[in-house]
Amino acid sequence: MQTNTSLVLVMPFLQARSYSVTLSHLFNPLSPDTAMWSFKTYAMGQTMKDGTWLLPANERDSSSNYAGPATYIHFVMAQATTNLGTPFFDAVNAELRVVFTAYPRPVNSGQYLLLYSPPGYEFLDRTFNPGDGFPLISGTVYSINTPQARAVYVVQILTRILNGQTMKFTVRVRTPSTPDDLAVWDQTHTPSWLLMACNDPVNVADQVCYNPTASNDDLFPGFKLKASFGTASVTPQANGVAPRTSVTVTVDISPQASLSSLLSDGSVYVRLRAPLGFDFPLGCLAVTPNPVFEACFGLGRIAVLLVRNGLLPAGASSLRLSVTNAGMTPSEASEGGVGNQWVLESFVDLVSEDQVVVADSALARQRSTVQGYEIRVLLQATVGGNTQLGATTTVLVWFVATYFLDVGGVVELHAPPSYELRCTLRAQLEVIEAMLRQGEAPKHGQWP
Repeated sequence: MQTNTSLVLVMPFLQARSYSVTLSHLFNPLSPDTAMWSFKTYAMGQTMKDGTWLLPANERDSSSNYAGPATYIHFVMAQATTNLGTPFFDAVNAELRVVFTAYPRPVNSGQYLLLYSPPGYEFLDRTFNPGDGFPLISGTVYSINTPQARAVYVVQILTRILNGQTMKFTVRVRTPSTPDDLAVWDQTHTPSWLLMACNDPVNVADQVCYNPTASNDDLFPGFKLKASFGTASVTPQANGVAPRTSVTVTVDISPQASLSSLLSDGSVYVRLRAPLGFDFPLGCLAVTPNPVFEACFGLGRIAVLLVRNGLLPAGASSLRLSVTNAGMTPSEASEGGVGNQWVLESFVDLVSEDQVVVADSALARQRSTVQGYEIRVLLQATVGGNTQLGATTTVLVWFVATYFLDVGGVVELHAPPSYELRCTLRAQLEVIEAMLRQGEAPKHGQWP
């Protein structure tokens, strides 16, 4: 039998046995408070009809006003618009934007809003910035950061938060330090954020609110932080900057944390996306074997690197890749400002290279961007001179420029190491042009 406020369960009870009953689809009280529950057992005769045995004379056990879970006003933090501006480990000044609503009742004035971070975060003091329509606040705005505990930001509101009204604010945080192993971090770290309203200021000693009135029940899932590849670089081979030329580039990375799969047959991939115009061959690992990377699969401007044994170690790693340069240096405005940047991302337990190529960057566990190199047309030059060691000589340079160089342009000549230039070079272009028209090359002595 069931009424709006009571529920009768007909079942036998054995002495000294424990029982558990789960009730679903309950409608909580509209006013936040501690819910008081009462439990009674009755003896029911075999001839009694339904309900006729619910009499004081048949009572056996009674527990009145048992304090159950408290009921609060519900906060909902919007997952689509609550975001962390820099979702990376070791970020020292990342902006956290919080968007939330309250229902089914308003939050009264004078309450304290408490935002609890996951362990490892720190709030930066004096960074609270209310959004449009946010309640007036008092001077009670502060943060409490305790090592190995959840940091909390406290703000006292002076006006109400209405039912269903969208609230926005931002604070700045320091994200956790890069863990030793990203896979273990994912399994052991709790990333949820807790937003509460409290009648009293939070206890500084233990950061606990003892008189809450509203809560999101710690249900906001938080953010998946990414590590970086540390100091990363992409360096072309000597004279490897000519347009549309097949060259070898050296990619250096130095992640602070190792990345591994926890599955026995798991995998770790690194995806390298070159700027527009670059092209990787199908087999793009230029030097094999590599101690860290087993293979490279090229598809247009994307190279997918398979990591050996599903473990990308921390520390310095280097590899050489084959690539065809773009026809010109990518514009800084291309792709919405990505421009001439190489993007490195790592992924765990994707089943194939094809999945890695199309994988969303939100799934990446590590990410870094590296400034690319400038594409330049090389001069075709010939250098001649006395080959005697330690001799003072005149160096003759013949070169053909691919592009026209107008008056006022500059041609630079850089001597190799151990050479010493002792004079100011000048070229008598009139003499050279006249001789070139006659099919002759300049001779020694015709240079100043």
